[in-house]
Amino acid sequence: MDATKKRQFGPYQIVQNLGAGGVAKVYKAIDERDGQIIALKVLHTTFAEDSDMGQRFKKEAEIVKALNHPCIVPIYDYGLQRGRPYVVMKFMAKGSLAGRFDTPTEITSQEVVRLLRRIASALDHAHRRGVVHRDIKLENILLDERGEAALSDFGLARVTDGNRLTVSGDIIGTPAYMSPEQTRGKKSLDFRTDLYSLAIVAYLLTVGRLPFTGSLLSVLNQQVNSPPPLPSQLFDDLPTALDAVMLRGLAKNPQDRYQSADAFIEAYAKVMTDHVSRRIVVDLQSSHQSTTEQDGADVPAFWEPEKPTLTADDLVEAAKDARNDEEALGYLRQALEMNPWHDQANRMRLKLEGASSLAKTSAKIAPVIASTQPLPELKRNIWMTDAQRERISRRKTRRRIGIMSVIVLSIACSALTFSLVGIVPGVIGLMTQLLG
Repeated sequence: MDATKKRQFGPYQIVQNLGAGGVAKVYKAIDERDGQIIALKVLHTTFAEDSDMGQRFKKEAEIVKALNHPCIVPIYDYGLQRGRPYVVMKFMAKGSLAGRFDTPTEITSQEVVRLLRRIASALDHAHRRGVVHRDIKLENILLDERGEAALSDFGLARVTDGNRLTVSGDIIGTPAYMSPEQTRGKKSLDFRTDLYSLAIVAYLLTVGRLPFTGSLLSVLNQQVNSPPPLPSQLFDDLPTALDAVMLRGLAKNPQDRYQSADAFIEAYAKVMTDHVSRRIVVDLQSSHQSTTEQDGADVPAFWEPEKPTLTADDLVEAAKDARNDEEALGYLRQALEMNPWHDQANRMRLKLEGASSLAKTSAKIAPVIASTQPLPELKRNIWMTDAQRERISRRKTRRRIGIMSVIVLSIACSALTFSLVGIVPGVIGLMTQLLG
């Protein structure tokens, strides 16, 4: 039974529904054991039997508990209740930074510096302990009742060994904030991918818009190939020294970036010293609207990621991180277009759509992707993996061998027929002589 109907989830009394994504719902709740107000994140019933998602909840809780930093939203508890994994977190009264800018809103440079210093402190702390967040964005920066910022949502984080990820092939994250190496689907990422994303956040809070906008494929292309618009060219009141700071923070090569979050923020704060009272209107609506368009006209035909590793498995992972069920279904449909027999994609789609809606069509048939879905339109020549190309090459080779075999066999049969036709008169003559 859903927690909202009983208004109770184990020892937690549900007070308010704070929001929901493709994977979990978040509630404001009261711990009846001590009266503390907390945030309760509960896995959707859709994924209650998904052991991978349960492990992800557990992993996030363990990572955050181990980090234990004042600028990281603390997790108090995690477990299972009625078969549903949950996480208990500190309640952040003012919500996310993205929520603050739901409508165009002003922010001062002084506040930006204070906010970014806290997030930089959290990141450097995590990086020193071998944890890479991989999804730094406004939605994952939360504000307490005093407006102090803290970093949240380590669900995509990975513990590294020697600053290299222990998993490979992921292209998961938020495209507008992804580093070039993350966009390419690099098999190994280190802490510098977070530093790039932090620079995206700083750019957005300084000029009021994201540096790269357009269709999703266009944004991915720009992350890899295009420099950001220079802040001083967008606003005359911004110092040209800021351009150099932003260009280094958003360097395509990780080695060219600042090598710590603190180094970047202090360089930023230094050039903004004389502009602390400056106000900028942050407009997320225009930025996000442009990144969900599907025109794709501005994507160069020649662009290819270094390692095109967006696979059906990647899209299934993206579905788990979707903001809502509709977006999750979009990713699953694309996964099934690539691999109609993908077991997990079929099971997740069946759960989301309901068995009745699939009665007329097999869940194993690749569906048509609606053009309105704000998702990457996969182009096989761009996103096909090396393994896929190899399989296709093998199939083509087998077809060619089969065709050649048929041709050779046909020629042999024809030659044999012609030979037999040539000797028939001689055989008839010999038989006539013997009978005579």
